[in-house]
Amino acid sequence: MSENVALLVGYSIPLFNGGQVDHLTPYLLIAIIVFLFILAQDNDTKANTQLYRANTAEAGAQGQAKFANEQKNRADYQTHIANARWLAANSIAQQEADPKLSLLLAMEAISATRQYKEPVVPQADEALYRALASPVLKTTLSGHTDSARSAVFSPDNKYIVTASDDKTAKIWDAKSGQLRFTLSGHTDAVNSAAFSPDGKSVVTASNDGTARVYRVDLEELLQVAQERTSGRQLSKEERVQFGLDEQALPTPLPTGK
Repeated sequence: MSENVALLVGYSIPLFNGGQVDHLTPYLLIAIIVFLFILAQDNDTKANTQLYRANTAEAGAQGQAKFANEQKNRADYQTHIANARWLAANSIAQQEADPKLSLLLAMEAISATRQYKEPVVPQADEALYRALASPVLKTTLSGHTDSARSAVFSPDNKYIVTASDDKTAKIWDAKSGQLRFTLSGHTDAVNSAAFSPDGKSVVTASNDGTARVYRVDLEELLQVAQERTSGRQLSKEERVQFGLDEQALPTPLPTGK
């Protein structure tokens, strides 16, 4: 058998010579085994080192992500607080002018943090307390001597006209509730009253079979739209002027009644 040569770590060692083991000492075998063991251990160490570095990098990334999330939560919380305080401040500012809006804003201020399971800011608590303590009823219109049939705002919301069974219609200041004009002349209950679109006149309808038009600024009767004796109704142009339809006025009474 021809001589075979194995290359082990840079050494040429004859293993077989004529089918028999050549001069390979036990020490060399031990050295080779030890070397291979060390080499394997070194590879394991390198693999473990790489795994450790990978785990460390992953832990670092997770830590950074957690920190970023905490920072975002803090920023969101500050935003919620700022929003709640803004709503509370506006609620307090609206308490005199618009109590209902004030209450809605106060409730929004409470919800601004509570919906995120965060503490309610003191300003929101105070705004809600004030809104609940403030009366929603702004004023009472008192002056009719019999039941009121209707109440209508003027186009600019500055005035209110009321109609009553006491045979009158009255015009009030919407903000203060002060009586401005009493529109008299009807001989029976006034069923309804309404402003013209420009707010300068008022039309009233009564059980006495008449509809009357008054100038608000002069408190002067301009015309009787439907007379008991003649049964004249408002013309089409007059109905358009006051935004009325046929059903808005009482049915004319027969002539002479």
